[in-house]
Amino acid sequence: MRLVEEAKYKQIVILTHDITFLLSIQQCCDKNNVSYQTTTLRKLQNEAGYVQNNVPWIGMTVKKRVSYLRNELQSIEKAYKLLQSGNIDKQEEYEKSAKLWCEQLRETWERMIEEVLFNNSVQRFSPAIQTQRLKNALFTKDLYQEVENGMSNCSNWVHDRAAGLGEAIPNPDELLEYLEACNSFQKSNKPK
Repeated sequence: MRLVEEAKYKQIVILTHDITFLLSIQQCCDKNNVSYQTTTLRKLQNEAGYVQNNVPWIGMTVKKRVSYLRNELQSIEKAYKLLQSGNIDKQEEYEKSAKLWCEQLRETWERMIEEVLFNNSVQRFSPAIQTQRLKNALFTKDLYQEVENGMSNCSNWVHDRAAGLGEAIPNPDELLEYLEACNSFQKSNKPK
């Protein structure tokens, strides 16, 4: 890719809304040992220009997502502690935050299937299927069961629950267990 070739010799700044293009540039940079920095500009409500030194959630790797979720869990824990100390106003905030967090953890498990089990041989937003990467792909019934368990833990809180089951939202310790299972799976099954 010409942009990456030019980046070997001078600084290149690319502004894009196209996540597929962004990921394609990053892959090309990785292949050619060209360093890059990704920054996200966001609009919050009616104000533009908020800067984040990362890619949007949809473009994050499993490792970056786990790190992000670990940080988010700290905020969720604060809301939970206030709720436990009798601040009932925090009930709805905690429930919404915990549900969103579980949804993002479930998405992380889904991305894990691409990155870990299939060794990035098939990727969303990528125009190619890299069959050679399947040589080092991991997939067994045991691994399937771990992924299924991890996704099920999250799904219990993401989907609309039957009224008879009640709303027993998991506490932060349970959420941390879910995250540690995901992190452990990723670390112990990284493709070689």
